[in-house]
Amino acid sequence: MIPHATNLISDFVCLQQKLGRVLFESFQPNPELTNLPKRGNINNDGELWEFARHGKGVSFRSLKTGVEVDVTEHLELLDSLDSWRFETYCESLEIEIVYFNSRKFVTDSDGLRTLFMELMLAGWLEPVSSSHGLLRLIPK
Repeated sequence: MIPHATNLISDFVCLQQKLGRVLFESFQPNPELTNLPKRGNINNDGELWEFARHGKGVSFRSLKTGVEVDVTEHLELLDSLDSWRFETYCESLEIEIVYFNSRKFVTDSDGLRTLFMELMLAGWLEPVSSSHGLLRLIPK
């Protein structure tokens, strides 16, 4: 079954926010993340996730399912996504196609760029101000 793009994006953002919240509550990292361990584990709703600090971001991977969430930068904007964050998530779920408005979109960088434009035109996504390409799902 091909997932609906807005449902999958909503699931992704919710998971990203939960993982970020647990990370911040557990480690209280400073904005530069310099006091965050390079690697570690967190518990999210009874599921163990490993995290790895990299550059200005953090990647998370479920030890149970292998699902990945990679917040490459702007850890303070956990309600947002870009094509890299969403593509990584879809890849880890082995989702290659999503649909929106009766159209199918491949979950690679080109397909997601097109999907995100369609979602913005339809009023589902909006740019985050001064965000370097991050988008936010508009609540419906």
